[in-house]
Amino acid sequence: MWWAFNSIKMSPWAAAAFRDARDQKGQRYHRALRGLAARWTRILWRCWTNHETYDPARHGSAALITAA
Repeated sequence: MWWAFNSIKMSPWAAAAFRDARDQKGQRYHRALRGLAARWTRILWRCWTNHETYDPARHGSAALITAA
């Protein structure tokens, strides 16, 4: 959970996802943070199973497509 909290400071998409969950969807702070941690877990799982490194540019473009 700590790495999800720190990602809010370093990753623009993570900060946007956290703010969206907390402000737009009305989730409380810790619930929004758990949701962000779940997103990171899915991303890390996919990187591990595909034997790829994390590419923030690739994920950022995917976030823009799903938001539209």
